[in-house]
Amino acid sequence: MSAHMSVPAHNNTPAPPTKTFVALGFVAATIVTTLLTSVGSLIVGNIQAKNNQRLEQVVAFEKTTQDFVSLTENFSTAVLDKKGITTARAKLEDNVQQQHETLKSALAYLDGPDQTEAQTYLKTLEDMADALQTASDVRSAMPFARAAVHQAEQRDEVVADLRSSAGLPAKPKT
Repeated sequence: MSAHMSVPAHNNTPAPPTKTFVALGFVAATIVTTLLTSVGSLIVGNIQAKNNQRLEQVVAFEKTTQDFVSLTENFSTAVLDKKGITTARAKLEDNVQQQHETLKSALAYLDGPDQTEAQTYLKTLEDMADALQTASDVRSAMPFARAAVHQAEQRDEVVADLRSSAGLPAKPKT
């Protein structure tokens, strides 16, 4: 073999600029499309998760307000019968606390007057919790009874506002 090997000549002429730009444009468009699709999917997924969370909070709040009615009846019966007051009170206190926590976390979904109504309802729940502490007979249960009346007057409006904020239809009047 000779000391000088022959190396095939390479064509080092650059590709025409048009082909390069087309290829780069295609690559860039593919990357941008992929990124936009990924970001769009993340945004849609995030919105759906927030909507699901809102729906869950509305349904949970509505359920606790419905449970409140029977728990109030049980507590009133316990006061009138003078037995089982402690157990009935504890269940009602738990319900009032659940309503308060659920509504407080859902306040962000309400605007203006709806949020004001919800805050008034929260205050009613706080008054009710205070009144429950001292209710042990008919006379001492009167502040609780007044708070329960206020709660009943406000409850349906707050539930309707929350349902509306979550895109749920209004609950039919019964």
